[in-house]
Amino acid sequence: MKYPLHPAARIVFNSRFLVCLLCAGAFALACGPRSPTTAASPPGPASAPRPALATSLDVGVRDGVALVLHVTNTTDQKLELRFPSGQMHDFAILDAQGRELWRASAERMYTQSLQTTLLDPGETASYRDRWDPKGRTGTFTAVATLTSDNHRLEKRVEFTLP
Repeated sequence: MKYPLHPAARIVFNSRFLVCLLCAGAFALACGPRSPTTAASPPGPASAPRPALATSLDVGVRDGVALVLHVTNTTDQKLELRFPSGQMHDFAILDAQGRELWRASAERMYTQSLQTTLLDPGETASYRDRWDPKGRTGTFTAVATLTSDNHRLEKRVEFTLP
């Protein structure tokens, strides 16, 4: 004689069966064969991707401090730089203890509109600013930042004011 299952007992039985079936499927996928493309390649210079942008920061210390950030597209395709506002770059000057003495963006206001810049292969964009050291001497660090939201970069250069 068969005893019929109560409807609530059927739901519990079915849900336990489904959970076991899902766990078995997940285990089978985890332990299954892998294609060679998913294997990790050994670290080294051959496996490191080439950066899309090369940067340099020029610091000139005559009649104030001239700052120039150069950003070069190193790929063989056009490269889009997206900016969340009218600010495309920023410069800062740090003292020998790492304290910020000056930031270019602190003195400015920027539009709140998205902007893009296209760089052709090998093309360089240059961003300039100037800092007045007001008679300061010693060793400082210039920090240049490209504020692109898809290629954010920072470059630091130490310099000395006599």
